[in-house]
Amino acid sequence: TSVLLRGSGDNYINSGNVGIGTTSPSGKLHVNDGTNRNIRIRTDQGVQGTTGMAIQSFNDAVSANMPLSISGSVIALMEGNVGIGTTSPGEKLDVTGNIKGSTTMTAGYTVASLPSGAAAKIGMRAYVTDGTSISWGGTVTDAGLGGAFAPVMYDGTNWKYY
Repeated sequence: TSVLLRGSGDNYINSGNVGIGTTSPSGKLHVNDGTNRNIRIRTDQGVQGTTGMAIQSFNDAVSANMPLSISGSVIALMEGNVGIGTTSPGEKLDVTGNIKGSTTMTAGYTVASLPSGAAAKIGMRAYVTDGTSISWGGTVTDAGLGGAFAPVMYDGTNWKYY
């Protein structure tokens, strides 16, 4: 059976769910490509104690989430915070766990603190703005670079210019 929506005004389905490739959609929009790969837009509960919407990529044969790829020349999230590994991000980007990069990470503002104690690992590196003495689980002293960015490395006790 085919459905054709045609008109000069708005076309809509007033209630229920819409399925493409499935006869039993489990979200407002549920697309199944025929090989257990699905994507659905559904009501989500529990993120920050509110009810919102979720986009989910999943395998219906084993009831497991699958990778979801979002691509574009620019992807803009205009409001709110983004959490990775957390459902209650407190900043624009809030990551629970380690972060790995393959190129330089640039901050457009002063980093408030570097790791100290057990969180600081020997060989960690960062760039700081040269200037007055700064304390991060040890003391980093003025390297005399006249306001340039300067590299620091954790030696197991202190953050030091290198």
